[in-house]
Amino acid sequence: MNSLIILSITGITLLFAGLGKSKWVLFTIGIAGLITAGILTLADWGKNEALFNKMIIIDDYSTAFNFSIIFTTLMIFLISSNYIRNANKYLAEIYALMIFALIGGCIMTSFGNMVTLFMGIETLSIPLYVLAGSRKTSIASNEASFKYFILGSFATAFFLLGVALIYGASGTFNTNEISSYILLHQTQIPKIFYTGIIILIIGLCFKIAAIPFHFWSPDVYEGAPTLVTTFMATVVKTAGFAAIFRLLQNAFSNLSVYWQTILWIITLLTLLISALAALNQTGMKRLMAYSGISNSGFILLAVLAMNSMSPGAILFYTFTYALGTIIVFGMIMLHQEYTGSDSILSFEGFGRANPVSGIIFTLALLSLTGIPVTGGFFAKYYIFLTAIHSNFIWIVVIGVITTVISIYYYFKIINALWKENRCQKKIPLIIPFRTAFLICSILIILTGIFPDYLIRLL
Repeated sequence: MNSLIILSITGITLLFAGLGKSKWVLFTIGIAGLITAGILTLADWGKNEALFNKMIIIDDYSTAFNFSIIFTTLMIFLISSNYIRNANKYLAEIYALMIFALIGGCIMTSFGNMVTLFMGIETLSIPLYVLAGSRKTSIASNEASFKYFILGSFATAFFLLGVALIYGASGTFNTNEISSYILLHQTQIPKIFYTGIIILIIGLCFKIAAIPFHFWSPDVYEGAPTLVTTFMATVVKTAGFAAIFRLLQNAFSNLSVYWQTILWIITLLTLLISALAALNQTGMKRLMAYSGISNSGFILLAVLAMNSMSPGAILFYTFTYALGTIIVFGMIMLHQEYTGSDSILSFEGFGRANPVSGIIFTLALLSLTGIPVTGGFFAKYYIFLTAIHSNFIWIVVIGVITTVISIYYYFKIINALWKENRCQKKIPLIIPFRTAFLICSILIILTGIFPDYLIRLL
Protein backbone atom coordinates (compact mmCIF):
# COMPACT_ATOMS: atom_id res chain seq x y z
CA MET A 1 0.00 0.00 0.00
CA ASN A 2 2.92 2.34 0.77
CA SER A 3 4.18 1.85 -2.78
CA LEU A 4 0.86 3.16 -4.18
CA ILE A 5 1.20 6.28 -2.02
CA ILE A 6 4.77 6.86 -3.26
CA LEU A 7 3.73 6.36 -6.89
CA SER A 8 0.85 8.82 -6.45
CA ILE A 9 3.18 11.42 -4.93
CA THR A 10 5.68 10.81 -7.75
CA GLY A 11 3.03 11.34 -10.44
CA ILE A 12 1.79 14.59 -8.89
CA THR A 13 5.36 15.82 -8.31
CA LEU A 14 6.19 15.20 -11.96
CA LEU A 15 3.28 17.38 -13.07
CA PHE A 16 4.44 20.27 -10.89
CA ALA A 17 8.10 19.73 -11.86
CA GLY A 18 7.01 20.10 -15.48
CA LEU A 19 6.63 23.84 -14.83
CA GLY A 20 10.43 23.99 -14.82
CA LYS A 21 12.64 23.63 -17.88
CA SER A 22 14.91 20.75 -16.84
CA LYS A 23 14.03 17.46 -18.56
CA TRP A 24 16.64 15.60 -16.52
CA VAL A 25 14.98 16.69 -13.26
CA LEU A 26 11.77 14.98 -14.44
CA PHE A 27 13.76 11.89 -15.40
CA THR A 28 15.47 11.80 -11.98
CA ILE A 29 12.20 12.26 -10.06
CA GLY A 30 10.58 9.42 -12.01
CA ILE A 31 13.52 7.05 -11.50
CA ALA A 32 13.77 7.87 -7.77
CA GLY A 33 10.02 7.37 -7.27
CA LEU A 34 10.02 4.01 -9.05
CA ILE A 35 13.06 2.72 -7.12
CA THR A 36 11.48 3.79 -3.81
CA ALA A 37 8.15 2.17 -4.76
CA GLY A 38 9.95 -1.04 -5.74
CA ILE A 39 11.76 -1.22 -2.38
CA LEU A 40 8.52 -0.60 -0.45
CA THR A 41 6.78 -3.28 -2.53
CA LEU A 42 9.44 -5.86 -1.61
CA ALA A 43 8.95 -4.89 2.04
CA ASP A 44 5.41 -6.29 1.79
CA TRP A 45 6.73 -9.80 1.01
CA GLY A 46 5.33 -12.36 3.44
CA LYS A 47 2.36 -10.19 4.42
CA ASN A 48 -1.20 -11.40 4.06
CA GLU A 49 -3.54 -8.48 4.67
CA ALA A 50 -7.00 -7.43 3.50
CA LEU A 51 -7.53 -3.66 3.49
CA PHE A 52 -10.56 -1.37 3.07
CA ASN A 53 -13.20 -4.00 3.83
CA LYS A 54 -11.29 -6.64 1.78
CA MET A 55 -11.22 -4.49 -1.35
CA ILE A 56 -7.41 -4.57 -1.54
CA ILE A 57 -5.44 -7.76 -0.86
CA ILE A 58 -1.73 -7.60 0.04
CA ASP A 59 -0.12 -11.01 -0.38
CA ASP A 60 2.88 -12.60 -2.09
CA TYR A 61 0.97 -12.83 -5.38
CA SER A 62 0.26 -9.09 -5.55
CA THR A 63 3.72 -8.23 -4.22
CA ALA A 64 5.52 -10.29 -6.88
CA PHE A 65 3.46 -8.92 -9.79
CA ASN A 66 3.59 -5.35 -8.48
CA PHE A 67 7.36 -5.48 -8.22
CA SER A 68 7.53 -6.93 -11.73
CA ILE A 69 5.54 -4.09 -13.30
CA ILE A 70 7.33 -1.41 -11.26
CA PHE A 71 10.70 -2.82 -12.36
CA THR A 72 9.47 -2.97 -15.97
CA THR A 73 8.35 0.67 -15.80
CA LEU A 74 11.77 1.62 -14.39
CA MET A 75 13.44 0.04 -17.44
CA ILE A 76 11.01 1.87 -19.75
CA PHE A 77 11.88 5.17 -18.05
CA LEU A 78 15.55 4.47 -18.74
CA ILE A 79 14.94 3.97 -22.46
CA SER A 80 12.78 7.11 -22.53
CA SER A 81 15.92 9.23 -22.42
CA ASN A 82 15.67 10.00 -26.14
CA TYR A 83 12.55 12.05 -25.27
CA ILE A 84 14.85 14.19 -23.12
CA ARG A 85 17.46 14.40 -25.86
CA ASN A 86 14.80 15.51 -28.36
CA ALA A 87 13.37 18.03 -25.85
CA ASN A 88 9.82 16.68 -25.85
CA LYS A 89 7.74 19.50 -24.37
CA TYR A 90 5.12 17.10 -23.02
CA LEU A 91 7.63 14.98 -21.08
CA ALA A 92 6.18 15.80 -17.63
CA GLU A 93 2.70 14.76 -18.76
CA ILE A 94 4.00 11.59 -20.44
CA TYR A 95 5.92 10.51 -17.34
CA ALA A 96 3.06 11.37 -14.97
CA LEU A 97 0.48 9.51 -17.06
CA MET A 98 2.71 6.44 -17.18
CA ILE A 99 3.02 6.52 -13.37
CA PHE A 100 -0.76 6.89 -12.97
CA ALA A 101 -1.31 3.98 -15.38
CA LEU A 102 1.17 1.94 -13.32
CA ILE A 103 -0.91 2.65 -10.20
CA GLY A 104 -3.91 1.17 -12.01
CA GLY A 105 -1.82 -1.90 -12.84
CA CYS A 106 -0.85 -2.32 -9.17
CA ILE A 107 -4.52 -2.13 -8.15
CA MET A 108 -5.40 -4.78 -10.77
CA THR A 109 -3.02 -7.28 -9.16
CA SER A 110 -4.27 -6.59 -5.62
CA PHE A 111 -8.06 -6.47 -5.85
CA GLY A 112 -10.39 -8.48 -3.63
CA ASN A 113 -13.54 -6.95 -5.02
CA MET A 114 -14.77 -6.51 -8.61
CA VAL A 115 -15.39 -2.79 -8.02
CA THR A 116 -11.71 -2.42 -7.13
CA LEU A 117 -10.77 -4.36 -10.26
CA PHE A 118 -12.86 -1.97 -12.36
CA MET A 119 -11.16 1.02 -10.74
CA GLY A 120 -7.77 -0.50 -11.51
CA ILE A 121 -8.66 -1.21 -15.14
CA GLU A 122 -9.88 2.32 -15.73
CA THR A 123 -6.97 3.93 -13.87
CA LEU A 124 -4.69 1.95 -16.17
CA SER A 125 -6.64 2.52 -19.38
CA ILE A 126 -7.56 6.23 -19.34
CA PRO A 127 -3.94 7.52 -19.19
CA LEU A 128 -3.09 5.12 -22.03
CA TYR A 129 -5.81 6.57 -24.27
CA VAL A 130 -4.09 9.94 -23.88
CA LEU A 131 -0.55 8.55 -24.20
CA ALA A 132 -1.39 6.72 -27.43
CA GLY A 133 -2.26 10.09 -29.00
CA SER A 134 0.55 12.09 -27.36
CA ARG A 135 2.27 12.64 -30.70
CA LYS A 136 -0.25 15.30 -31.62
CA THR A 137 1.04 16.08 -35.11
CA SER A 138 0.93 12.41 -36.18
CA ILE A 139 -2.24 11.14 -37.87
CA ALA A 140 -1.24 7.57 -37.00
CA SER A 141 -0.92 8.48 -33.30
CA ASN A 142 -4.31 10.23 -33.29
CA GLU A 143 -5.87 7.23 -35.01
CA ALA A 144 -4.30 4.86 -32.48
CA SER A 145 -5.68 6.90 -29.59
CA PHE A 146 -9.16 7.00 -31.11
CA LYS A 147 -9.28 3.26 -31.86
CA TYR A 148 -7.91 2.37 -28.43
CA PHE A 149 -10.45 4.62 -26.74
CA ILE A 150 -13.45 3.33 -28.71
CA LEU A 151 -12.60 -0.37 -28.37
CA GLY A 152 -11.46 0.13 -24.78
CA SER A 153 -14.85 1.66 -24.01
CA PHE A 154 -16.57 -1.37 -25.54
CA ALA A 155 -14.41 -3.64 -23.39
CA THR A 156 -15.33 -1.65 -20.29
CA ALA A 157 -19.02 -1.89 -21.18
CA PHE A 158 -18.76 -5.66 -21.53
CA PHE A 159 -16.90 -5.91 -18.23
CA LEU A 160 -19.44 -3.81 -16.35
CA LEU A 161 -22.37 -5.73 -17.82
CA GLY A 162 -20.75 -8.98 -16.70
CA VAL A 163 -20.19 -7.58 -13.21
CA ALA A 164 -23.80 -6.36 -13.04
CA LEU A 165 -25.21 -9.77 -13.99
CA ILE A 166 -23.00 -11.57 -11.48
CA TYR A 167 -23.94 -9.11 -8.76
CA GLY A 168 -27.61 -9.46 -9.65
CA ALA A 169 -27.39 -13.21 -9.07
CA SER A 170 -25.01 -13.38 -6.10
CA GLY A 171 -25.68 -10.06 -4.34
CA THR A 172 -21.97 -9.34 -3.79
CA PHE A 173 -18.89 -7.89 -5.52
CA ASN A 174 -16.41 -9.64 -3.20
CA THR A 175 -14.57 -12.43 -5.04
CA ASN A 176 -14.41 -14.81 -2.07
CA GLU A 177 -18.11 -14.32 -1.34
CA ILE A 178 -18.93 -15.04 -5.01
CA SER A 179 -16.97 -18.30 -4.67
CA SER A 180 -18.97 -19.17 -1.54
CA TYR A 181 -22.21 -18.37 -3.36
CA ILE A 182 -21.29 -20.87 -6.10
CA LEU A 183 -20.59 -23.61 -3.51
CA LEU A 184 -23.87 -22.99 -1.68
CA HIS A 185 -26.08 -22.79 -4.80
CA GLN A 186 -24.49 -25.27 -7.19
CA THR A 187 -27.83 -26.61 -8.40
CA GLN A 188 -29.65 -23.26 -8.28
CA ILE A 189 -27.30 -20.85 -10.03
CA PRO A 190 -29.38 -18.71 -12.45
CA LYS A 191 -28.51 -18.41 -16.11
CA ILE A 192 -27.67 -14.71 -15.80
CA PHE A 193 -24.74 -15.70 -13.58
CA TYR A 194 -23.28 -17.93 -16.30
CA THR A 195 -23.96 -15.22 -18.88
CA GLY A 196 -22.18 -12.71 -16.65
CA ILE A 197 -19.05 -14.91 -16.54
CA ILE A 198 -18.94 -15.14 -20.36
CA ILE A 199 -19.36 -11.38 -20.82
CA LEU A 200 -16.79 -10.70 -18.08
CA ILE A 201 -14.22 -12.92 -19.82
CA ILE A 202 -14.91 -11.18 -23.15
CA GLY A 203 -14.31 -7.77 -21.57
CA LEU A 204 -11.01 -8.90 -20.05
CA CYS A 205 -9.90 -10.60 -23.28
CA PHE A 206 -10.21 -7.23 -25.03
CA LYS A 207 -7.69 -5.83 -22.55
CA ILE A 208 -5.08 -8.56 -23.19
CA ALA A 209 -5.74 -8.61 -26.97
CA ALA A 210 -6.76 -12.26 -27.14
CA ILE A 211 -8.28 -13.38 -30.45
CA PRO A 212 -11.01 -12.67 -31.60
CA PHE A 213 -10.91 -9.51 -29.43
CA HIS A 214 -7.53 -8.33 -30.72
CA PHE A 215 -8.46 -5.99 -33.58
CA TRP A 216 -7.22 -2.84 -31.88
CA SER A 217 -3.76 -4.18 -31.04
CA PRO A 218 -1.79 -4.07 -34.36
CA ASP A 219 -3.06 -0.59 -35.31
CA VAL A 220 -2.52 0.87 -31.84
CA TYR A 221 0.94 -0.68 -31.47
CA GLU A 222 1.93 0.74 -34.86
CA GLY A 223 0.43 4.21 -34.44
CA ALA A 224 1.25 4.98 -30.80
CA PRO A 225 4.67 6.44 -29.87
CA THR A 226 7.11 3.55 -29.44
CA LEU A 227 7.67 4.34 -25.76
CA VAL A 228 3.93 4.01 -25.10
CA THR A 229 3.78 0.82 -27.16
CA THR A 230 6.54 -0.63 -24.97
CA PHE A 231 4.52 0.16 -21.84
CA MET A 232 1.38 -1.39 -23.34
CA ALA A 233 3.20 -4.54 -24.44
CA THR A 234 4.76 -5.18 -21.03
CA VAL A 235 3.15 -3.51 -18.01
CA VAL A 236 -0.42 -3.65 -19.33
CA LYS A 237 -0.11 -7.29 -20.36
CA THR A 238 1.43 -8.36 -17.03
CA ALA A 239 -1.21 -6.54 -14.98
CA GLY A 240 -4.00 -7.89 -17.19
CA PHE A 241 -3.01 -11.52 -16.77
CA ALA A 242 -2.37 -11.12 -13.04
CA ALA A 243 -5.93 -9.75 -12.73
CA ILE A 244 -7.55 -12.43 -14.90
CA PHE A 245 -5.94 -15.28 -12.98
CA ARG A 246 -6.78 -13.82 -9.57
CA LEU A 247 -10.40 -13.23 -10.60
CA LEU A 248 -10.96 -16.69 -12.07
CA GLN A 249 -9.15 -18.45 -9.24
CA ASN A 250 -10.72 -16.55 -6.32
CA ALA A 251 -14.25 -16.13 -7.67
CA PHE A 252 -14.99 -18.74 -10.32
CA SER A 253 -12.69 -21.71 -9.74
CA ASN A 254 -15.66 -23.81 -8.62
CA LEU A 255 -17.19 -23.35 -12.09
CA SER A 256 -13.96 -24.02 -13.99
CA VAL A 257 -15.58 -26.78 -16.06
CA TYR A 258 -17.91 -24.14 -17.50
CA TRP A 259 -15.50 -21.30 -18.34
CA GLN A 260 -12.52 -23.51 -19.27
CA THR A 261 -14.30 -24.57 -22.47
CA ILE A 262 -14.71 -20.94 -23.52
CA LEU A 263 -11.12 -20.09 -22.60
CA TRP A 264 -9.86 -23.21 -24.42
CA ILE A 265 -11.36 -21.96 -27.69
CA ILE A 266 -10.00 -18.42 -27.19
CA THR A 267 -6.52 -19.80 -26.39
CA LEU A 268 -6.51 -22.04 -29.45
CA LEU A 269 -7.57 -19.20 -31.78
CA THR A 270 -5.05 -16.82 -30.21
CA LEU A 271 -2.13 -19.22 -30.67
CA LEU A 272 -2.90 -20.22 -34.25
CA ILE A 273 -4.17 -17.02 -35.87
CA SER A 274 -1.53 -14.71 -34.36
CA ALA A 275 1.34 -16.99 -35.43
CA LEU A 276 0.05 -17.18 -39.01
CA ALA A 277 -0.71 -13.43 -39.18
CA ALA A 278 2.81 -12.57 -38.01
CA LEU A 279 4.41 -14.39 -40.95
CA ASN A 280 3.54 -11.71 -43.53
CA GLN A 281 4.32 -8.60 -41.47
CA THR A 282 6.95 -6.21 -42.82
CA GLY A 283 6.94 -3.61 -40.02
CA MET A 284 8.64 -4.30 -36.68
CA LYS A 285 5.97 -2.73 -34.47
CA ARG A 286 3.15 -4.53 -36.25
CA LEU A 287 5.08 -7.81 -36.08
CA MET A 288 5.62 -7.30 -32.35
CA ALA A 289 1.89 -6.67 -31.96
CA TYR A 290 1.10 -10.11 -33.36
CA SER A 291 3.97 -11.54 -31.33
CA GLY A 292 2.34 -10.03 -28.24
CA ILE A 293 -0.99 -11.60 -29.16
CA SER A 294 0.75 -14.96 -29.61
CA ASN A 295 2.35 -14.61 -26.18
CA SER A 296 -1.08 -13.87 -24.73
CA GLY A 297 -2.09 -17.29 -26.02
CA PHE A 298 0.80 -18.95 -24.20
CA ILE A 299 0.00 -17.20 -20.92
CA LEU A 300 -3.67 -18.15 -21.30
CA LEU A 301 -2.48 -21.78 -21.21
CA ALA A 302 -1.40 -21.29 -17.58
CA VAL A 303 -4.68 -19.51 -16.76
CA LEU A 304 -6.58 -22.35 -18.40
CA ALA A 305 -4.66 -24.97 -16.40
CA MET A 306 -5.59 -23.27 -13.09
CA ASN A 307 -3.35 -25.35 -10.82
CA SER A 308 -0.69 -24.67 -8.17
CA MET A 309 1.97 -24.12 -10.85
CA SER A 310 0.00 -21.44 -12.72
CA PRO A 311 0.90 -18.30 -10.67
CA GLY A 312 4.64 -18.97 -10.90
CA ALA A 313 4.44 -19.81 -14.60
CA ILE A 314 2.50 -16.61 -15.38
CA LEU A 315 4.92 -14.46 -13.34
CA PHE A 316 7.98 -16.05 -14.98
CA TYR A 317 6.57 -15.76 -18.50
CA THR A 318 5.38 -12.17 -18.24
CA PHE A 319 8.66 -11.06 -16.63
CA THR A 320 10.97 -12.70 -19.19
CA TYR A 321 8.71 -11.58 -22.05
CA ALA A 322 8.89 -8.01 -20.73
CA LEU A 323 12.72 -8.12 -20.65
CA GLY A 324 12.97 -9.12 -24.31
CA THR A 325 10.24 -6.73 -25.39
CA ILE A 326 11.88 -3.73 -23.72
CA ILE A 327 15.12 -4.40 -25.62
CA VAL A 328 13.35 -4.88 -28.96
CA PHE A 329 11.21 -1.75 -28.68
CA GLY A 330 14.18 0.22 -27.34
CA MET A 331 16.14 -0.71 -30.45
CA ILE A 332 13.18 0.19 -32.67
CA MET A 333 12.95 3.56 -30.92
CA LEU A 334 16.63 4.31 -31.53
CA HIS A 335 16.48 3.09 -35.13
CA GLN A 336 13.38 5.18 -35.90
CA GLU A 337 15.11 8.26 -34.51
CA TYR A 338 17.92 7.91 -37.06
CA THR A 339 16.09 6.42 -40.06
CA GLY A 340 12.40 7.28 -39.56
CA SER A 341 11.44 3.69 -40.41
CA ASP A 342 10.51 0.57 -38.47
CA SER A 343 10.41 -1.83 -41.45
CA ILE A 344 12.36 -5.07 -41.10
CA LEU A 345 14.28 -4.27 -44.30
CA SER A 346 15.52 -0.99 -42.77
CA PHE A 347 17.31 -3.04 -40.08
CA GLU A 348 19.51 -4.82 -42.63
CA GLY A 349 23.12 -4.44 -41.50
CA PHE A 350 22.17 -2.96 -38.12
CA GLY A 351 24.10 -5.64 -36.24
CA ARG A 352 27.22 -5.27 -38.39
CA ALA A 353 27.25 -1.48 -37.95
CA ASN A 354 26.45 -1.76 -34.20
CA PRO A 355 27.94 -5.07 -32.97
CA VAL A 356 27.12 -4.65 -29.27
CA SER A 357 23.57 -3.45 -29.95
CA GLY A 358 23.17 -6.23 -32.53
CA ILE A 359 24.19 -8.91 -30.02
CA ILE A 360 21.80 -7.55 -27.37
CA PHE A 361 19.01 -7.30 -29.97
CA THR A 362 19.66 -10.88 -31.10
CA LEU A 363 19.66 -12.15 -27.50
CA ALA A 364 16.24 -10.53 -26.91
CA LEU A 365 14.81 -12.08 -30.10
CA LEU A 366 16.21 -15.52 -29.16
CA SER A 367 14.53 -15.22 -25.76
CA LEU A 368 11.19 -14.26 -27.33
CA THR A 369 11.53 -17.26 -29.65
CA GLY A 370 12.22 -19.58 -26.72
CA ILE A 371 15.74 -20.71 -27.61
CA PRO A 372 17.94 -22.30 -24.86
CA VAL A 373 19.58 -20.99 -22.68
CA THR A 374 17.52 -17.85 -22.34
CA GLY A 375 14.73 -16.99 -19.93
CA GLY A 376 12.24 -17.27 -22.77
CA PHE A 377 12.98 -20.98 -23.21
CA PHE A 378 12.14 -21.83 -19.61
CA ALA A 379 9.15 -19.48 -19.68
CA LYS A 380 7.56 -21.58 -22.41
CA TYR A 381 8.75 -24.80 -20.78
CA TYR A 382 6.99 -23.98 -17.51
CA ILE A 383 3.83 -22.89 -19.34
CA PHE A 384 3.71 -26.20 -21.22
CA LEU A 385 4.48 -28.16 -18.03
CA THR A 386 1.67 -26.35 -16.19
CA ALA A 387 -0.83 -27.16 -18.97
CA ILE A 388 0.28 -30.81 -19.17
CA HIS A 389 -0.27 -31.22 -15.42
CA SER A 390 -3.93 -30.29 -16.02
CA ASN A 391 -4.16 -32.65 -19.04
CA PHE A 392 -4.38 -29.98 -21.75
CA ILE A 393 -2.16 -32.08 -24.00
CA TRP A 394 -3.60 -31.15 -27.39
CA ILE A 395 -3.42 -27.42 -26.86
CA VAL A 396 0.20 -27.85 -25.72
CA VAL A 397 0.86 -29.55 -29.07
CA ILE A 398 -0.63 -26.50 -30.80
CA GLY A 399 1.59 -24.29 -28.64
CA VAL A 400 4.70 -26.20 -29.72
CA ILE A 401 3.68 -25.88 -33.39
CA THR A 402 3.19 -22.11 -33.08
CA THR A 403 6.57 -21.85 -31.34
CA VAL A 404 8.14 -23.49 -34.38
CA ILE A 405 6.28 -21.03 -36.64
CA SER A 406 7.59 -18.11 -34.55
CA ILE A 407 11.15 -19.19 -35.30
CA TYR A 408 10.60 -18.08 -38.90
CA TYR A 409 9.51 -14.52 -38.21
CA TYR A 410 11.92 -13.89 -35.34
CA PHE A 411 14.87 -15.29 -37.29
CA LYS A 412 13.83 -13.16 -40.27
CA ILE A 413 14.70 -10.15 -38.11
CA ILE A 414 17.96 -11.72 -36.89
CA ASN A 415 18.92 -12.49 -40.50
CA ALA A 416 18.28 -8.84 -41.45
CA LEU A 417 20.37 -7.57 -38.52
CA TRP A 418 23.50 -9.36 -39.67
CA LYS A 419 23.20 -8.84 -43.42
CA GLU A 420 25.84 -6.82 -45.23
CA ASN A 421 24.68 -3.22 -45.71
CA ARG A 422 27.26 -0.47 -45.90
CA CYS A 423 24.59 2.25 -45.83
CA GLN A 424 23.69 1.36 -42.23
CA LYS A 425 24.88 4.00 -39.72
CA LYS A 426 26.41 3.50 -36.32
CA ILE A 427 23.90 4.50 -33.62
CA PRO A 428 25.43 5.54 -30.28
CA LEU A 429 23.86 4.41 -27.01
CA ILE A 430 23.59 6.99 -24.25
CA ILE A 431 24.10 5.84 -20.64
CA PRO A 432 20.43 5.26 -19.64
CA PHE A 433 19.90 3.09 -22.74
CA ARG A 434 23.06 1.12 -22.01
CA THR A 435 21.97 0.61 -18.41
CA ALA A 436 18.51 -0.68 -19.34
CA PHE A 437 19.83 -2.97 -22.10
CA LEU A 438 22.59 -4.33 -19.86
CA ILE A 439 20.22 -5.08 -16.96
CA CYS A 440 17.64 -6.73 -19.23
CA SER A 441 20.30 -8.78 -21.04
CA ILE A 442 21.83 -10.03 -17.80
CA LEU A 443 18.42 -10.99 -16.45
CA ILE A 444 17.52 -12.82 -19.68
CA ILE A 445 20.65 -14.93 -19.26
CA LEU A 446 20.25 -15.42 -15.49
CA THR A 447 16.61 -16.50 -15.81
CA GLY A 448 17.78 -18.97 -18.45
CA ILE A 449 20.49 -20.42 -16.19
CA PHE A 450 18.72 -20.22 -12.80
CA PRO A 451 14.99 -20.32 -13.62
CA ASP A 452 13.88 -22.06 -10.42
CA TYR A 453 14.54 -19.04 -8.21
CA LEU A 454 11.76 -17.02 -9.85
CA ILE A 455 9.32 -19.84 -10.58
CA ARG A 456 9.24 -20.88 -6.91
CA LEU A 457 8.23 -17.46 -5.62
CA LEU A 458 4.51 -18.25 -5.98
